Amino acid sequence: TDDKILFYAAETTLQLYMAESHEHIREMYAVSYTLPETSRIIYDTITHKLEYIFAEHLPELETKDFYCLEIASGGIMRSFMTVPCNIFFTMDMKVRAFLEATFRVYKVPERKIAEAVEFVGRFDFKAIAEQVIANMLDYLESKT
Repeated sequence: TDDKILFYAAETTLQLYMAESHEHIREMYAVSYTLPETSRIIYDTITHKLEYIFAEHLPELETKDFYCLEIASGGIMRSFMTVPCNIFFTMDMKVRAFLEATFRVYKVPERKIAEAVEFVGRFDFKAIAEQVIANMLDYLESKT
């Protein structure tokens, strides 16, 4: 999609599925968002991407403000990645709750949030996550 918000919804949903599919990946994400140096790199890198995606909903904000919001949304991502699904917290619930919480931080209208949730529901993210992980492992093996 060319829609920045729907693309972000799909990208982050894929990350949630990847973390859910393998404990090592869950741990890698958790550590990345926890260690000072890696979290700083994430915040610095993602801030500009988030500003590009969400500036239309927050035109009064500057880059420094998006940096603060990235800290908040990064915390949301870390929380959702580190809590495994169970019978009371299904993957569908996790994705919906994550998107709703994150998009509300960026003042995305409720109708657009609903559209994003519906959009990501069209894909088999479990299969996509497995394929992405397999491709990454193949790539890493080819480089060693």
